[in-house]
Amino acid sequence: QIVKHLSEVLKLDKLEMVEKEVLAKVVEGKPGILNAVVKAVTEALDNMAGLETIDRVAGVLESIVRQCKCSVGTELLGKVETGIGNRFVREELTNCLAVRVRVETRTEE
Repeated sequence: QIVKHLSEVLKLDKLEMVEKEVLAKVVEGKPGILNAVVKAVTEALDNMAGLETIDRVAGVLESIVRQCKCSVGTELLGKVETGIGNRFVREELTNCLAVRVRVETRTEE
């Protein structure tokens, strides 16, 4: 019941406030939480006012994916991609995530 309620109230701004390591562990252990995260980010993208929202979503997704198991990260990104109705938004999110990964990789070198 808590997970069901969470999916109704969870929004992008709340996801940005949660410690990403903790969120990643919860997403790994509870499929309902993964679905709530997917719902929150896809709703934010569907109702976005500008490109800043795509960058914010990319930041949240990147943080979660870097902290969780590969299979869970793949599932999360796949569900988000499927949930985004607008092709432009989907492609921009993919590009934004790719840039973030490249920048992070270069910084580590």
